[in-house]
Amino acid sequence: MHIQFSPPDISDLEIEEVIKAFRSGWITTGPKTKLFEQKIAEFCGTSKAVCLNSATAALEMVLRILGVGPGDEVITSVYTYTASASTINHVGAKIVFVDTAKDSYEMDYEQLAKAITEKTKVIVPVDIGGVICDYEKIYEIIESKKQLFTPSNDIQKAYGRIIVSSDAAHSFGATRNGKKAGSFADFTSFSFHAVKNLTTAEGGAVTWRDNENIDNEFIYKEMMLWSLHGQSKDALNKMKLGSWEYDIVYPGYKCNMTDLTAAFGLAQLQRFEGLLARRNNIYKIYNRELEGLNCIKLEHDIAPDTQGNCHLYLLRINGIDENHRREIIAEMAEQGIACNVHFKPLAMMTAYKDLGYDIKDYPNAYAQYANEITLPMHTLLTDEEAVYVAQTLRGILEKNENSNKSESLSIVRVWDKDTDLMSDIARIYKECGEKMFLEEGLLHWADALSVSFVKDMVLKRETYVVRKDNKSVAFFTFGENNSYFTPDGNALFIGKMATTPELWNSGIGTFCIDWIKAEAKKREKSLLRTTVYQKSVSAVRFLSNRGFKKVYERSSKHFVVDCLEMTL
Repeated sequence: MHIQFSPPDISDLEIEEVIKAFRSGWITTGPKTKLFEQKIAEFCGTSKAVCLNSATAALEMVLRILGVGPGDEVITSVYTYTASASTINHVGAKIVFVDTAKDSYEMDYEQLAKAITEKTKVIVPVDIGGVICDYEKIYEIIESKKQLFTPSNDIQKAYGRIIVSSDAAHSFGATRNGKKAGSFADFTSFSFHAVKNLTTAEGGAVTWRDNENIDNEFIYKEMMLWSLHGQSKDALNKMKLGSWEYDIVYPGYKCNMTDLTAAFGLAQLQRFEGLLARRNNIYKIYNRELEGLNCIKLEHDIAPDTQGNCHLYLLRINGIDENHRREIIAEMAEQGIACNVHFKPLAMMTAYKDLGYDIKDYPNAYAQYANEITLPMHTLLTDEEAVYVAQTLRGILEKNENSNKSESLSIVRVWDKDTDLMSDIARIYKECGEKMFLEEGLLHWADALSVSFVKDMVLKRETYVVRKDNKSVAFFTFGENNSYFTPDGNALFIGKMATTPELWNSGIGTFCIDWIKAEAKKREKSLLRTTVYQKSVSAVRFLSNRGFKKVYERSSKHFVVDCLEMTL
């Protein structure tokens, strides 16, 4: 199986729309781009939008029209992609990095407040992974520091405070408190790069909130000028009969969107609600399949009116460091799964270290990064592939956890005289409840059993107790025969296995399976066989992750079991 990290989802609709654009004769900025701008604004709930060739261009054009330059300071998060900060450097302003809050991908808002000075003109929050920041808190901080603000051009004066220019490259389609991304910050920059939820191959857009002191058309025209060499007419207006003449108002940049990419985006926008729903479904599959692991995920499904767009599945794995994370990503790659890391804090990058920034000043951001792994998240991922990704990661983590715990684990054979061990088995039987698995007779809720009953059951087969720190914590059995399989001298049958709920994800099951495999080889067996109730999804998943394959299923009046085996 080969699972890419984030390939684009391109349907016939996109292809047809781009072909139409080709055939129209408009392949640069034209009617498709203008329509796309209109649709973006409608979607975000803003009056206007400008489409450009990237979110990077959008971020920089905002700073340009705001007149930000040398002597100014712009605050942003150290936990982001370079575009959030490099654009500040491009205009000659000073980059002021703020650490994240502890155990958060968002800026530490207390540190943000402390970072504001008389030179601060703009704050660039970052919507990591597709989850919208707490803009209400940001505006509260700005209002509390309003007396420090000194405007340096008419637009800044119209705001009368620090301006918020959001890096929302990840968050198109996300909502917070019933409002969509694009309508929170003074200016919002989106990315439509190939890996984004909505793509135009390369592209971006800027939206902005209405300001009673500024004409929206003025901002729109300024964006057009800055994005097209400062030229007073775009191609659409120059093509009007007799309207050749134009002026260069000031030396601008070249970062306009073309009609080809806009046509691509218009088709994506038609499909967008379905694409979002598909991402949310994959997010839920991951949540279900990874439940119980010692990990912290970025929450998207927060509340009915606050929903991340599931752009990225960010997962922090407790107890690992950068080297261990590298090994896990390599193991995932060996299983055909491409993973990533979001993000390496900018203070760790050469360009920013050369500017004098040091990751030691941002301990929370480093902690977020050091154990983070991003799983594949895209709309071409099937349910089966999503389950495979999650189960593969689970298997790797449980194997690694088991290797760390195995020194304290031991296995003891239960003999006729081991009354104490049989009492332990009775206790485990009682405590494990519906967690019992790998057996031909699953007890969903085990009743308390007498020692004599357990002794009678146990002594009919080989039984082993798993001990941790001299306490019995699990047991398993080998069956001499199994009614669902033809008896086979080359096979070792696993009968019952159980452990208590609090130890369910502790790695004991993996430890037992590894021991059983080694024992089977000692006995010169070439197969391991067992049966599992199909209702016991966790048991089937557990075995599948460790190399067991379903051979067939058997049904009775009351239950269905999967018959599984592993070749040694």
